[in-house]
Amino acid sequence: MKVYVDEKTNAKWMKKLLSFKIDKEWKEVSGTNISRKSFQEILKEIEGDVYVLHEKGTPIGEMKIGKNPIFILGDHIGLPREEEKFALRYGKKISLGKKVYLASSCISILNWICDKREIL
Repeated sequence: MKVYVDEKTNAKWMKKLLSFKIDKEWKEVSGTNISRKSFQEILKEIEGDVYVLHEKGTPIGEMKIGKNPIFILGDHIGLPREEEKFALRYGKKISLGKKVYLASSCISILNWICDKREIL
């Protein structure tokens, strides 16, 4: 699978992937699997420690992060209440601090934390 650093190329690649009609449960394109599954179906299948980012979660500095973490982020509104409730059956609420960040910034911060702790 090729990964590009520029957003324009990534956007074209994602558009191509999303344009495929999926007749079966999944399809592989350039090393990427595409499937039609609900958020809840995916949570039931994944293996790893689930962490739901939330402003009122336990500060990430106080938590031990597992070796195969799965971080769930919402948008500026947050996860829908039922989806968050379901996700918390599988994981814990964590917080990056008192400030609110864009999801893209949260991803960078989480990558930095995982790199610093030598996770992944």
